[in-house]
Amino acid sequence: MQRCSRQLFGLLLLVTPISRIVRYLCNVSNIVMNSKRIIFLFVLTLLLVATTHSVTAQRKGDYQIAEQYFKQGDFERAAEYYLKVYKQTGSTAYFDKYITALNNNQDYSGAEKAIKKQIRKQPKRLSLRVQLGDIYFISGKKESATETWTKVIDLLEENQNEIVTIAYQFTKIDQAAFALQAYELGKESIPGFFSYYPQMADLYGLIGDYGKMIDLYLELIRVNPGYQQTVQNLLNRNFDFTDDNVNTQLLKQKLYQQTNQFPDNQMYAEMLIWLNLQQSNFKGAFVQVKSLDKRFKENGSRLLNFARMASKNEKYSIAQEAYETLISKGDFQPYYETARIELLTTKKAVLDYSISSTTKQYEKLNSQYLHTIEEFGIADHTAPAIREMAQINAVTLNQLDFAIDWLVRTIESPGVAKREAALCKIALGDYLLMNNQIWEAVLYYMQAEKAFKYDALGDEAKLKAAKVYYYTGDFNWSSGKLNILKGSTSKLISNDALYLSNLITDNTTTDTNLHPMQMYAQADLWFVQHRYEKAYSKLDSLQEFYPDHSLADEVLFQKYKIRFAQKEYEQAAIELTQIMDYYSTDILGDDAIFKLAELYEIHLSDTEKAMQYYLLLMTDYQDSVFVTEARKRYRKLRGDSA
Repeated sequence: MQRCSRQLFGLLLLVTPISRIVRYLCNVSNIVMNSKRIIFLFVLTLLLVATTHSVTAQRKGDYQIAEQYFKQGDFERAAEYYLKVYKQTGSTAYFDKYITALNNNQDYSGAEKAIKKQIRKQPKRLSLRVQLGDIYFISGKKESATETWTKVIDLLEENQNEIVTIAYQFTKIDQAAFALQAYELGKESIPGFFSYYPQMADLYGLIGDYGKMIDLYLELIRVNPGYQQTVQNLLNRNFDFTDDNVNTQLLKQKLYQQTNQFPDNQMYAEMLIWLNLQQSNFKGAFVQVKSLDKRFKENGSRLLNFARMASKNEKYSIAQEAYETLISKGDFQPYYETARIELLTTKKAVLDYSISSTTKQYEKLNSQYLHTIEEFGIADHTAPAIREMAQINAVTLNQLDFAIDWLVRTIESPGVAKREAALCKIALGDYLLMNNQIWEAVLYYMQAEKAFKYDALGDEAKLKAAKVYYYTGDFNWSSGKLNILKGSTSKLISNDALYLSNLITDNTTTDTNLHPMQMYAQADLWFVQHRYEKAYSKLDSLQEFYPDHSLADEVLFQKYKIRFAQKEYEQAAIELTQIMDYYSTDILGDDAIFKLAELYEIHLSDTEKAMQYYLLLMTDYQDSVFVTEARKRYRKLRGDSA
């Protein structure tokens, strides 16, 4: 092999110039050298990776050991390992953990020494001085702590990041006064620092300076109105608006001052409206609403929204005044017709709510409805008023034909949208049922259901149709529809469907004699038709012929509903008392007690008995759906401020 190589080299010498041979030999040499270099670098990289991995693994292991010692309460050993990891990494996070371990071990001298050493290395890192002051403070050197922290404030520069960091450090160690000094420096020297006002306000609240807290909140919404909702949320968190205390009075006083000082800034007037509403002072809120509407020449939208809110909260007199103020602006205003129509709704709510409303009052209101509807015509926005007028005539004035006629005209009107037409069809079905036109009622219910098949409105129509079949004794068909409705998206509809379905099932499947259930269903139909005496008589017969039937508590509850509808409240209370005495553990037990308490509270004016029954419900029926409302009413009757 060697001989062949020599021969080849000799041949090359013969045919190749000397310079080319030299270049060839150099290239071979370079390749060999480069290969060695590459191999060297590769090996070096492997060694570095292995070393780094080893160091990282060691550091991770040391940190885990430190954490374990810390959790076990061995702070001395924990400090050793935290320090070790800190020296390996130089991370301030590990240094802070090291200091915390020393503090927990009450090695304040060691902590002080370590921090001072670190300060010499990083003299501009002021958070170290905050830590040092904390060491002085917890070790009892209060004067040294104050001097150190004061120096921190003196050394603070007009740098937002540093100011916020130092303020946060002071907050962490419960030094609100020094945190505020840091924040105040930022407030005075840095434009746009207002985003930190909420933190400053919280700190003023911590030290009990609610005046400055309020000042900051009010200044914040002046410089940036976008913070109004945030400020309202923060005030709700810090103040108890259910009580007219010193702080709420101070807030109101400062809001009035700001309103007078900055009359062109409507934020403060809006805050006054909000404050009055938090305290359920709708009258005070209305004063500000009217003032804003007049001062800024608004188009009435604020008045309309306020009237709706007042009406929803049953502040009907204030709502009426707001609607009338809006109407007085003139019929050229955009909300004029809406206010006219919704004012009628509010007036109707007043009569419906009062137990002393007379037929004559309803007749007067009905005339106002009729005049308004004839003025504005049948349209989508007047359809709700037409339904309300129809209800007055059908339920109170015994004018079913009038109600039915107006609803038919509304349904057939081209200006009424599909949804309003469906609502009118459901109402029409109700009044046809009252008029004993049972199958015509079902027809309109089904039309509404078909138009809104996958909507709660359609479910409502389907429930009413299912009830008609229940009234007429077709329990199987009714149950089928009710079972579908148990899955309705409307909780109210699903609960009603579940209740009626269970009523039918419980009283038809185990008892082959359907006559008691048929009697009860017939009485139920007469009840919805307002044929109260016939319904009551049918229930009497049911009790007489089937005294031990499972419907016994249902019969008593239906009798209560009849007497209540007739405003015979004493007799209604007797029916409920029988349920409580004999069927308190049955499904209607808690219903009866709640209704009994409500009767005594609202209609029989016996606060003591009302409280007695509300308390009974809270103590003996803790799983009842009525417990929350019972507690609320009990506290109100007791005179609680909340």
